Amino acid sequence: MISVFICDDEEAWVRRIADAVTEYQDICELPVNIVCRALSPAEVLDCFQKAPVSGGIYFLDIDLKTSPDGLELAQKIRLLDPGARLIFITTHDELMAETFRLKLQALDYITKDKGDLCAQVEGCLEHVRRSLLPTQKRDFSVTLRLGSLRRTFRTEEIYYICSVKGQHKLEVHTRAGIFLAPGTLNTLQIQLGADFLTCSKGILVNAAHIIGCDASDRTLLLDNGERCPCSVRLWPKIARRF
Repeated sequence: MISVFICDDEEAWVRRIADAVTEYQDICELPVNIVCRALSPAEVLDCFQKAPVSGGIYFLDIDLKTSPDGLELAQKIRLLDPGARLIFITTHDELMAETFRLKLQALDYITKDKGDLCAQVEGCLEHVRRSLLPTQKRDFSVTLRLGSLRRTFRTEEIYYICSVKGQHKLEVHTRAGIFLAPGTLNTLQIQLGADFLTCSKGILVNAAHIIGCDASDRTLLLDNGERCPCSVRLWPKIARRF
């Protein structure tokens, strides 16, 4: 189990990051546990002293209005937990350069109010998950939660995945049938890699199964006889490829 620490001087951001971590945990096989939701560095250090960890994941706001600030807290964490996975959160991009100057070896950066926060958090956690996989397993399979069960699919088994309108669920079209799983396309695209293409809003298609394109209705022809619609914006790029 990997311990997760969250520190931001705004409670709303602590809550949003914690929700994103929990959402990712529900979808993917990453054994994480949020052990600290802090509004100050003192709370983080107190939590660590009570229950020291190794290789923890730390979401730290750089611009904490405290002493020590976010960078000084990161320095202390790096001494206490040399294998720490440091993820910095900021609204000020220029502060990122300080993490390099201080040689803090950040895993990643999350920029507030720019892009999808949930997707940024999921991307960080997916990087950790992949680093824990044996080399031979990387990029060849994905595990999904189907009700109370989990099932692993080889990527070659999957034709395409589409989001269910109005629900936080995905339809996964595979050789074995269609399965309904909780999750987001952003998370799965990170897991599945570059062979899976976004062809329209809400649809992720496996390029290995595309056998042609039909310009009359802008659809991609799959080797199982199905068609996937392609958006006007993405059609030129995808049509050229196939």
